[in-house]
Amino acid sequence: MCEECNDSEALIWVLRKLGNAYTKIGAWDDAIASLEKGVLLAESIDERLGCQLKAVVQNTMGNTYLEKFYTEESLVGIPERNDELIRKAFLCSEAAFKCYNSKGNSDCILFLDLAQEYYFLGKSGYAHAAIHSYLDGIVRLGPSQCHSCEQTCAKDVIMEKCSVCKVARYCSEAHNIQAWKKGRLCHKVMCPFLKRWRKMVEAMKQGKETADSHDELFNDFFELVLAFKPK
Repeated sequence: MCEECNDSEALIWVLRKLGNAYTKIGAWDDAIASLEKGVLLAESIDERLGCQLKAVVQNTMGNTYLEKFYTEESLVGIPERNDELIRKAFLCSEAAFKCYNSKGNSDCILFLDLAQEYYFLGKSGYAHAAIHSYLDGIVRLGPSQCHSCEQTCAKDVIMEKCSVCKVARYCSEAHNIQAWKKGRLCHKVMCPFLKRWRKMVEAMKQGKETADSHDELFNDFFELVLAFKPK
């Protein structure tokens, strides 16, 4: 059906979703093949739209390499393969970032991927800057975007927020529950960091000092990520 589709934009989105689906079941080669088709197709259409779509697909491809790095059991104990994967993940994320940046756009979720990739490449300074941008971006999303499906609601619609971090918002109770344990860095993992970041931001706005610090929060985050690193 994809091959018969004449709408390039729609086909790119389908290929991205297909890549995501393959990633979730660990069909890495099929995921990458689908996403590479999406990138090539994005390069063949209108430059303005094509660049934006290419960034989205490259972002997804970077995440696919990152998930394989974390979860593919056959790679455990093979440092050179793990190093190759994390570099591929970084190159995809970096390409997506450059494309987003050239159009004045950004995707805060991309910074979460970049933070992990920088960390495992030994670039701790860049890793800290990236996680800083991610946390800032998540807080700025405000009350109009669901943190599970990423759909934006009308301005007069107030979504329910997480009762713990008071940052993440959801368009339904089902999405709230789904996000709690969905994925490696699910909301159960990220919630305490968002809560700490929110409190730090609020304190800084009021000119108050906090017992917490940027470095402490960032180091705690990466120690948590490190627990998932392939041995």
